[in-house]
Amino acid sequence: MTIPITKCKSLTTGEIIIIPGKVGFTPETLLGLEAALDAPDGEHRFGNARIGVKTTEFYKYAGLLTESPVDGSGKIRRIEYSLADFDKFCSSIEIFAEENTKEFVSYAHDVRYTIGTLVHRSVVNARNENDTVQLASNLKIINDVTSILSAKDCFFRYQTGAYSGEQLRVDVTGKFFKIFKASGHLSTNKSKKIRFDFESDKDCFIQCYDIFDFIPYLIIENAIKYSPTDMDVSISIKKHGRSIVAEVDSFGPLLLDGEHPLIFERGVRGVNAKRMGIGGQGMGLYHVSKALHALGLGKVEVDQPRTGYCIDINGVEHLPTAFKIILDA
Repeated sequence: MTIPITKCKSLTTGEIIIIPGKVGFTPETLLGLEAALDAPDGEHRFGNARIGVKTTEFYKYAGLLTESPVDGSGKIRRIEYSLADFDKFCSSIEIFAEENTKEFVSYAHDVRYTIGTLVHRSVVNARNENDTVQLASNLKIINDVTSILSAKDCFFRYQTGAYSGEQLRVDVTGKFFKIFKASGHLSTNKSKKIRFDFESDKDCFIQCYDIFDFIPYLIIENAIKYSPTDMDVSISIKKHGRSIVAEVDSFGPLLLDGEHPLIFERGVRGVNAKRMGIGGQGMGLYHVSKALHALGLGKVEVDQPRTGYCIDINGVEHLPTAFKIILDA
């Protein structure tokens, strides 16, 4: 089951968030979904759109029941969701929200920022309508940032259990490179002036579901988050016998004795990571480790040699830090 684009309204606070689907959407679609939030439960038509509405104890949902994504060959295919599909999806959100409320809200805010970036870059007006170079650059950024939305969508589907599909031949280099390019446009990267390096061996493929996207997203996002300003994040993908090793190198807060294995446990953050004053729930690395195990792909490790070059930033020691995702090819 995939996810239809849905607007979710909290019956407690009145806040409305967008849960993105796999395909693009227009402002008219969003207006139709918002209008549907005032409709009774069931299936409705707003213009040409079929929209499902469901109310639970704490939330009200309005989801697009017909989508028309474009596949890799440029052909449009139609996806029809039934009300039963939509009910299942809404129930999966309820489970996820109960267990991971703070994390859910955090990702919702991230998605809202990303959508804002897309809207900003998609504006065509009298100042740029004839500037083909600028418009082409904006389109490239839109394509890159859409990769972040895709990764968040994959993460959400995996977390809620609202996903099923067939395994594919996944290009590990392509997946990491897509997120690597998209990360260059994130606000955290721009404010910290992070520089990226990327290299990979050829023909690095594994068998996996398309939800693999969120693994490179979470590991790269973690490196950006804890890197000091004006630092490098390097990504390398290499073959080692029957394995593929994707390594993300950066400067990270010093891990104290005994913390190395613990940072992959749910809700655990290192002492120095907390001292940096950066918010977090200690969930990102946990989800990477959990997903690799659940999908039968391999494992993740962290390497932080005490003999490495050390820098002190606001009283927190930082060392070269390597996260290695070891995949069974």
